[in-house]
Amino acid sequence: MHIILRGIKRAAIFFADPDWYLFLTTLAELALAKSVGVHAYVLMTNHIHLLMTPGTDSDVSRLMKGLGERYV
Repeated sequence: MHIILRGIKRAAIFFADPDWYLFLTTLAELALAKSVGVHAYVLMTNHIHLLMTPGTDSDVSRLMKGLGERYV
């Protein structure tokens, strides 16, 4: 699956190095917990691209929900 996540009205979602680190560590933790394979990612200032393979149909949506809850 190719997932794109953008800031509201294309606003920045990353402002400093700790933001990038928190996002990636949270993504890695949730990918393991939700059985989602993360094959590639691109983090831009105002959006991200993720290439993932879910273990089940709902795994990616659960991962993205958890990621949004923790990062935001």
